[in-house]
Amino acid sequence: MLLACSGTAKDEAPVVPVQLVQVAKATLEQKVTADAVLFPIAQSAIVPKISAPVQKFLVNRGSHVRAGQLLAVLENRDLAAA
Repeated sequence: MLLACSGTAKDEAPVVPVQLVQVAKATLEQKVTADAVLFPIAQSAIVPKISAPVQKFLVNRGSHVRAGQLLAVLENRDLAAA
């Protein structure tokens, strides 16, 4: 059995073709569909000081509100008559 080392093309790294593309800034959009249970960061129970029907809601469920914001107007016919 004869073995020998030779300086032929076998020792060179293989040539790998590559493709060049111009870099561009773009927005990536990826949609994920999954089941989840969501909880609010903060939640409060809204309890009026008097018992009266709601005349008008000023915000919708899920709306962002701030402290002190008027959320609903109660009917005041009974209070106005007293």
